[in-house]
Amino acid sequence: MYKNTRIRAPKFECVIKSSAFTEINIRKYAAENKFSFICTGTRGVGKFKKLFGTTTAKLIKQSHVPVIAVPNNYRLNNISSILYASDLINIGKELEKVIDFARPLNAQVVVLHFNSPNTPIDSKIFEAAVKASSRYDNIKIYIENENQSQSRISIIKSILKKTKSSIMIMFTEQRRNLFQKVFSPSKSVKHSFKTEVPLLVYNKR
Repeated sequence: MYKNTRIRAPKFECVIKSSAFTEINIRKYAAENKFSFICTGTRGVGKFKKLFGTTTAKLIKQSHVPVIAVPNNYRLNNISSILYASDLINIGKELEKVIDFARPLNAQVVVLHFNSPNTPIDSKIFEAAVKASSRYDNIKIYIENENQSQSRISIIKSILKKTKSSIMIMFTEQRRNLFQKVFSPSKSVKHSFKTEVPLLVYNKR
C-alpha cells in the first residue's frame, strides 16, 4: 500500500497471535510490551453482538492501557480540538492526562459536562478556575443541561461538530457491579458504537 501511494512508511511491526479470546490476548500483549495505547477499529454492530460484547467494548471495559477506538468510516483529520466528556469526579487528575495528550498537538481542550438540576455550575467561573489550576489556556468549557427530549449522544455529536473536535476522550469506571452494568451501561462503551470520530478511553482507576 505504501509503495503504491508513494508515501514513506513509518516504522511498524506486524505480529500474529493465535487465541480463542482476542481481547485477553491483546491486553496481555500490550501489558508485556508496556504500550502506551491500544488502537482498534470499531463499527456499528447488531443487537446480538451488542448483547455479548465486541472486542472493542471488552477492551474499553477491562484494559488498563488506554484504548483508542477508530470508526471504520473515519477520514484522517488534523487534531486541533479535543472533546473531553467529564463527570467532574477527579477532574484534576483526568485533565492532566487530557492536557498531556493535547499539548504536543497544540490542540484546544473542550470540557463537556452534563449539569445536574440539583448542582448547577456557572460555566464562566468554572472555566477560569480550570485554566488557572491546569496552567493550560487553550481550554473551553461547555455545561449542558440534561434534556428529556434530546439524548446525550445527540448533544455530544452537536458539540463535536460545533467545536470541530476530531477526537473525543472519556474516562470509564471499570469496577461496576452487575446491577450497574445491566441498568446503567458504560457511557464510553455505548458511545464507541456510534462515534464518528476516534474515541480515547482511559480507565478511571
